[in-house]
Amino acid sequence: MAGRVTNINGESVQVFEYATNSAAEADARRVSADGTTIGTSKPTWMAPPHFFRSGKLIVLYVGANQTIVNLLRATVGNQFAGG
Repeated sequence: MAGRVTNINGESVQVFEYATNSAAEADARRVSADGTTIGTSKPTWMAPPHFFRSGKLIVLYVGANQTIVNLLRATVGNQFAGG
C-alpha cells in the first residue's frame, strides 16, 4: 500500500489510510517491535523508524527529531513499533 507523504516542521511523515480498522491492525501486526522488519521485508532505514496507529491510520516517521515524535504521539497516540 502506498502512503501519502506529508511534511511536518520540515520532516517527512508517511500516512497510510486503510479501508477498515481491522486492515490497519493486521498490517500493524506485521511490523516487528523495533520496526526493523515488516513481514518478511527488512527495510534499510536512514534513521530510526517510528510507527503509530490510530483507527484506520498507520503513520510512519523515519527520523530522530523528538519534537516530531512527541507531536505524533499527542495527535495519533502511542508508538506501536520502532525506535
